Amino acid sequence: MNRLVLCCLAITGCATAGPGNEIVGGLTDAGTEGRPGRGGPDAPSAPADLILSQTASSDVIADNSFDCPGDANSFFRVFTPSDDGVTNTFVVAEVDFGIQAASDDIAATMKLVPYTGTPGDTLDPTLLGTALISQPVQIAKTATATTMKVPITASIPAGTSFAVELDEPGPADLYIGTNSGTETKPGYLLAPGCGITVPTKIQTVDDANHFGTTVVMVMAVNGSH
Repeated sequence: MNRLVLCCLAITGCATAGPGNEIVGGLTDAGTEGRPGRGGPDAPSAPADLILSQTASSDVIADNSFDCPGDANSFFRVFTPSDDGVTNTFVVAEVDFGIQAASDDIAATMKLVPYTGTPGDTLDPTLLGTALISQPVQIAKTATATTMKVPITASIPAGTSFAVELDEPGPADLYIGTNSGTETKPGYLLAPGCGITVPTKIQTVDDANHFGTTVVMVMAVNGSH
């Protein structure tokens, strides 16, 4: 394995090339109208299914991801159902995320967390609320260039935002699934062991380590409203 010693910008440390790179330092509504009941009001419409996605593609490509080796990594995307025209409660049913590779079997955790801020280059940790739900996720070492579906349920009040947070505790390395396409909003990485002490845009981390790639994290939410 060739090792590349690269300087970071605001993130102190260097990086090495691997199956992914390593940071060493600091994605049709189908509602059915109710039929009038005899002598009573119309029945309510059935929930409409919706996928919340911020990426043009859900493909996972090789040699495009990175992590903080041997340490904890947390991956985030913030979703606002009203951006997709939802005006009532959105009920999450499943989250799909990409896996490029894993160095070993990993006992990860997925959380759905309210977020009251406006996502930018970073997320404000003080605006991440108490998790609505926390779900164990078992990631197999054999998972390669694939997506994983995690059944997870929570109700998101109208007009609010929530973060999907995938926590990988280390020491095994998870190279989150990515591609080099486009996205409407960024994914984020938190890796205190490598000096990334607040969730920071994954592309910013890539640029700071001079990996020279476009990194779009694959993660989408399935639900109904």
